[in-house]
Amino acid sequence: MEANKATLKIQLLSYLERGSMYIQLERQHEGQWMNICRNETLICSRTGNRYIQFYELLVAYPRIIICNIVFENSMYCKEDIVQELRGD
Repeated sequence: MEANKATLKIQLLSYLERGSMYIQLERQHEGQWMNICRNETLICSRTGNRYIQFYELLVAYPRIIICNIVFENSMYCKEDIVQELRGD
């Protein structure tokens, strides 16, 4: 069970790093984000944007990383999570 939690946290940290990298690319190549995704990173720009949103969420609320919430759920419930954390 503890190994699963550790694996989840490592996965979330890798997504955080991807978001950090993609946000830097997006800022360096303003207006070219979709082309950069398609040609340089070989990902869909929507996927890149999800990693960027995840990065922004974790920068604002780093304790999410210890809550054992998987990436997909945290992105699906992002607004609810932010609302709850603002009230905490």
